[in-house]
Amino acid sequence: MGGNMDGDSLLNNFFSILEIRLLTLLQQCPQELRNEAKINLANTLSQSGTPDYGLDENELAACANLLDALLAEQDKLAEEAKDSGVQPQIEMLRSRFDLTAEEMLLLTAILAPDYDVRFRRHYKLFQNSEEPRMDLLLSMLGAEDENRYKHARLLNLEGKLLSCGLVETGRKEIPGPLTTYLPAPGLLMWLNGARSVDVYHGRAEWFDDFPDVDDVMFKNAEIPAAAIEVAEFEKESVPIVSLFGPDDERLLMHAKGLASQLKRPLLKIDLQGVEIQDALVLLKFALRDCVLNRGLLVLTGCNGWVDSGGIFPSSIGNLLQKWDVPVTILTRKQFMFAPNEIREKRTILRIPVEGLSGSRRLMVWKNNLSGLSLDADVDDESLRTLAGQFTLNTSQIRSAVNAGVGKATVEDRDLSIKDLYEGARLSSMHHLSDLAKKMESRYTLADVVLPERPAKEIEALISMARNRSLVLEDWEVGKKLVSGSGISALFTGVPGTGKTLCAQAIAGELGLELYRVDLSTVVSKYVGETEKNLEHIFTEAQNSNVVLFFDEADSLFGRRSDVGDSHDRYANIEVGYLLQRIETYDGIVLMATNLGANLDEAFARRIHFIIDFPFPDEETRLRLWKLLLPENIEKEPDIDLTPFATSFKIAGGGIRNAVVWAIYESARCKRPLSRDDLLNGVEREYQKMGKVIPNLR
Repeated sequence: MGGNMDGDSLLNNFFSILEIRLLTLLQQCPQELRNEAKINLANTLSQSGTPDYGLDENELAACANLLDALLAEQDKLAEEAKDSGVQPQIEMLRSRFDLTAEEMLLLTAILAPDYDVRFRRHYKLFQNSEEPRMDLLLSMLGAEDENRYKHARLLNLEGKLLSCGLVETGRKEIPGPLTTYLPAPGLLMWLNGARSVDVYHGRAEWFDDFPDVDDVMFKNAEIPAAAIEVAEFEKESVPIVSLFGPDDERLLMHAKGLASQLKRPLLKIDLQGVEIQDALVLLKFALRDCVLNRGLLVLTGCNGWVDSGGIFPSSIGNLLQKWDVPVTILTRKQFMFAPNEIREKRTILRIPVEGLSGSRRLMVWKNNLSGLSLDADVDDESLRTLAGQFTLNTSQIRSAVNAGVGKATVEDRDLSIKDLYEGARLSSMHHLSDLAKKMESRYTLADVVLPERPAKEIEALISMARNRSLVLEDWEVGKKLVSGSGISALFTGVPGTGKTLCAQAIAGELGLELYRVDLSTVVSKYVGETEKNLEHIFTEAQNSNVVLFFDEADSLFGRRSDVGDSHDRYANIEVGYLLQRIETYDGIVLMATNLGANLDEAFARRIHFIIDFPFPDEETRLRLWKLLLPENIEKEPDIDLTPFATSFKIAGGGIRNAVVWAIYESARCKRPLSRDDLLNGVEREYQKMGKVIPNLR
């Protein structure tokens, strides 16, 4: 017979009681079965050391006496186990679920066929099944007709055996007289001293040791306090702990800290993508296992269950309130249960877990890079900049390192800082391509030609972006002086003065992706639609580690008008909403407009940088001509670019177009680039502007 050694005597006692019960039932069998049954049962009882009392009516009283003796022995065995300090599993099960004597007899009757094959034969004498049916189980209880309905409730869906996941019905039907009963998945393994996670289909994991919960980067003073509160409530109604924050791994680490404080094992159930009805089944077994193992249940992957109003599913709440089991729910955002659903019975302890600060991200980067072969450019300074640039969580940083290692391995070289930047971009998962167009960040500040003042402003913006985690988080300036960690800039100037190129250069310098928002798809004539579109963009961009670029944003960034009609009123609402959303956004927002002299004052006051891109003067135009004319192409030796800068008053965009046209023309003619090619390119630009070109020929 199976079972752990300490529990064998107690289980054997239960099984002997069952066999005596079956013996007394034989008088109800047809005569032709009675003799065969008598022999089988008498033999099994003799083999287990129990005398054969037969079926004679005169000896039924002896069966009753034996039953009383066995019950007394059962109480004695339970007391002996308690005194020894080694509690058998079957007794732990009884005490932890507070099962009555009737419930224990029913449970052991359902367990018996899996422990002793003889019971399969016994049961088949009374019914056409090796597993016990409700009718037989009630008869074994000795339930008379007037008590049969009362005892039948023990085997119904509301009874402890089924509702607590200790047994299940054979065909998952609503229980009735012919319903067969089986041990629930995982129970037999637990009775034999082991834990089973097969019932969870790969979604469960037990944790018993927590060696890393004291790591300084994960300390949270609220966790020990929460553990004390859980322990204080435990004798009455155990509270539910809600841990919420942006970093899933930190949430789990804090849950482990709570389990460590409570000195309990932790059972983690991942419910990502699980339908509610399937989750209810998993949770019933998880709650059962936490009762059996005195564990802390931790639920992950629940973010999709919280609706737009922050409400958790009522069916989950209803199940949790029926169990006094410590439960910790990990979510990205704070949630609440439906009113009057769980609040009356169970207190909710809500503990925010902040995302990694810049210094903590740096520690996670260094931990993940430990022991790897690194290029010389991966030093403390470059890693500090990387950690400040990308707001990644713990798992994203690990994924970024793995991606970088993969690329370096394929190319058979050491891991470089460029690999880590590329891995960080890959780990910043988002769906912005549905809302905005990605632009290649192929330029740097070396490609930007600007007068001194706007050039210094651009450098200041980049410096702010690189140092914001240091200033706002490590130096704690963000606690009082600054309301958010985002950076906003407005570029003003006529077309062609370098606003778009500068946006690309900023993203390139920071190693971030640049996404251009097409305002023609954002601004809507329908009331409220523009705000919805903007909210969609900012929500998706949040924590995506990208630069948002609103190009040609004149329609949104002009002076708000006096309200003359409903259209004016809603237009003002759109601009007001954009102002509010930019202030709460944690990333970098760049905007470009041609209306520099017509800016709304409130809007201008809330923007970090307003940078004017002036029409280039002669000196700037000469720098642009020299920068944009590639050195590696073949050209005539006598080309003097000074007259081009002096005579042709065109912006950088026009100069670029003229140079590109000239290069294509020289390629078509299969000869070096000439002065005439450049003149032809300039002439085309003047024609597009509707102007007459000055004569330099």
